[in-house]
Amino acid sequence: MNSRERLLAACTRKPVDRPPVWLMRQAGRYLPEYRLLRARHDFSEIAKTPELACEASLQPWQRFGMDAVIVFSDILFVPEAMGMKLKFKKDGGPELSPLLKSATDVDKLLDADAKTSLSFAYAAIRLLKNSLHAEVPVIGFTGAPWTLADYMIDGGAKAWIDKESEALKKLLEKLSKIVANYVRHQQDAGADVIQIFDTWAGELTRDQFAAFALPFLKEIVRDGKQNAPFIIYSRKCSHILNELADTGADVVSIDPETSMESAIKKIGGRVAIQGNLDPKLFTTTPGFVRQETSRLLSKIKGRPGHIINAGHGLLPTTLPECVEAVIETVKHWRFPPSRE
Repeated sequence: MNSRERLLAACTRKPVDRPPVWLMRQAGRYLPEYRLLRARHDFSEIAKTPELACEASLQPWQRFGMDAVIVFSDILFVPEAMGMKLKFKKDGGPELSPLLKSATDVDKLLDADAKTSLSFAYAAIRLLKNSLHAEVPVIGFTGAPWTLADYMIDGGAKAWIDKESEALKKLLEKLSKIVANYVRHQQDAGADVIQIFDTWAGELTRDQFAAFALPFLKEIVRDGKQNAPFIIYSRKCSHILNELADTGADVVSIDPETSMESAIKKIGGRVAIQGNLDPKLFTTTPGFVRQETSRLLSKIKGRPGHIINAGHGLLPTTLPECVEAVIETVKHWRFPPSRE
């Protein structure tokens, strides 16, 4: 199987020769070639210049040969398109301003046209499709409404659950419409898979998730999905696994603290599962990495609906030799023969 066939099959729980492998934040500061690129250009310039975004996206694939290339971008370009100011600090961290303080601030946000305001992302995807062999898939992505709102609201979105619940839902609805259009245009540009990052939804209780995250995730999948499998990711997600599986996404990506055995038992019959190597593992030694990767492979027990990935984004202190150890361990692994 080639990488595209392998990833798409795994997303839909069809048989594969081995699990596909890629890593969240696989393009970044741990790579010497990326640091050279950043020495010449700031983060926003790289992400918004399709040729540079394409270059950054390809760097880890060229070095390690993952089973997918994820477009180089940032989830906070969505609130920027709605009129907020976005800057990236020297340490790489994003900062939005002015943060939303009231319902009036929500009303001032633009109903952005995702097709024009985020066109640089689609151009980067098209360049990647032209640069890669047809057998290598491209992953597009977006932030989910709850997680985007958490960055946009002064004090975080949870501060509005009780005091500004109607304004919060209005904001989430605005975001869901833009995000649905955004992922639809990414698919039009050639994205083979879409990942939705609802990183901070795991901070919610199950009831809060059902009220303030789940309806909008369902809306995005319903209105935004065309021909690409969808992956949904959240940290600290063990208590909302069933709800994540109910979004309509094809794959649930789990964090390091969520038990793989528990996830397979709870939702493995309904969706594929992605994860969940601890990013801190990539700062250790290649030998230890190979051991832990083999341990994860043994846990999935020949189950085809699995994608090997980190449990969240790679750290800047990641060692390239540890990334190589993960990729090579997975590539040399094969599912045990069927007993049938």
